[in-house]
Amino acid sequence: FSDKPPETWKSSPAGAMQLATYSIEEDGNSAKVSVARAGGDVLANLNRWRGQVGLTPINEIGEAQMDEITVSNLSGWFAEIHGEDGQSITVAMLPADQPTWFFKLQGDTEIVKQNTSPFREYLESVQLQ
Repeated sequence: FSDKPPETWKSSPAGAMQLATYSIEEDGNSAKVSVARAGGDVLANLNRWRGQVGLTPINEIGEAQMDEITVSNLSGWFAEIHGEDGQSITVAMLPADQPTWFFKLQGDTEIVKQNTSPFREYLESVQLQ
């Protein structure tokens, strides 16, 4: 795995399940970008993230607003989850041979929205082996 994050993203220590972590601070708002490989199906992960931003679970994947995305020749899904509590998550999920690659931008809604385009550009820089 190799990537090229925007200069405004600061590298931070990755957690036990993360391959890379970046923090973003702007105008008193903050967000975190994390890269991980993990299991679990798409619906379970969507519902976990919905819960993290104060939304109720959905019953089927078709209820989620997702776009198809390709990162480093892997096809997957891109979703934006905006909560009612001022928190949002934007995520790319790439189910390879298992475990799935997850690229997640999470934090204050304002900064997540401001960084959605840079996040998509970041995904274009990613090379997966």
